[in-house]
Amino acid sequence: MKKIKKEQLRIDAARTLRCDEASKSILLEQLGQIEANLEGTKLGENIECLHALRVAVRRSRSLLNRLKGVFPPTIETRFSEELAWVGSITTPVRDLDVYMIDYPQYRDSLGKHLRDDLAPLYDFLVANHNRVRNQLLIDLESQRFKGFLVKWRNYLERPVPQRPTAPVALFPIGEQADLRIWKTY
Repeated sequence: MKKIKKEQLRIDAARTLRCDEASKSILLEQLGQIEANLEGTKLGENIECLHALRVAVRRSRSLLNRLKGVFPPTIETRFSEELAWVGSITTPVRDLDVYMIDYPQYRDSLGKHLRDDLAPLYDFLVANHNRVRNQLLIDLESQRFKGFLVKWRNYLERPVPQRPTAPVALFPIGEQADLRIWKTY
């Protein structure tokens, strides 16, 4: 007889959770990642904080967009739009971070006689990075962003309704995940 590992039991049990309950749990974990990386993003000392924040935002958006019908449409729409906005305010800084990190590689790939010609590009990157980073800091301190975090957490921590109006809310998450994977395949 095959021995069942604890991890497999945990996965099997998780697959039976209601879609809304499992989704809220996943989204709460992603919100925790956003919040955990917020201060580091503001400080700007480690670009991986901004990257991790953006990954959590993308994962949250993906869940909301891929598992339609788990939450009421107004909730899906409102929070999808807010998460898209957070993605849009963080993109310019992240793009410039990547260019600036890779700049030495780009520069060194040129012949020595051409390397100095690339210096104005780096100055341009730095100037734009400073500008978009300042805007990001303003956006992260805005009422819109702070309000989003509070409202999102409040919604996610609220118990799931006994009789949800969302059509997919009561289905087991494992079944919905299987359907989504099969559809994608």
